[in-house]
Amino acid sequence: MKVVKAYANGEGSLRELSIKFGIPGNSVIIKWYYIYQSQGEEGLRNMKKQGRPSNSETKSIKSKVNVDKLLQSEKSFSEYSPAEEKALKEELLRLRCHEEFSKKFEALAQDYLRKKTNK
Repeated sequence: MKVVKAYANGEGSLRELSIKFGIPGNSVIIKWYYIYQSQGEEGLRNMKKQGRPSNSETKSIKSKVNVDKLLQSEKSFSEYSPAEEKALKEELLRLRCHEEFSKKFEALAQDYLRKKTNK
């Protein structure tokens, strides 16, 4: 807000303001200024954060289900919540992929040994 108000009041050029406030580029200030012009202070406050979310942001979004506890529980399959059901399906898929990978790796290893001994 300070940067945009300083630019609007003519307190410096884009370059001077970006150096003064430690902003990496002039285009950011221009973007903020246009948002301020069209939506006011609320527009700047409600801006979505650009780029990839940090790990701490994604951890709070994901609620992990402990698959081991689910498998040890005495619940019947109809009693699982949608999140628990999804976690179990993902674990099943992971295990199937692991099994397929192991089979292919074993076949490649045997093929390699067969070719090595035939030389």
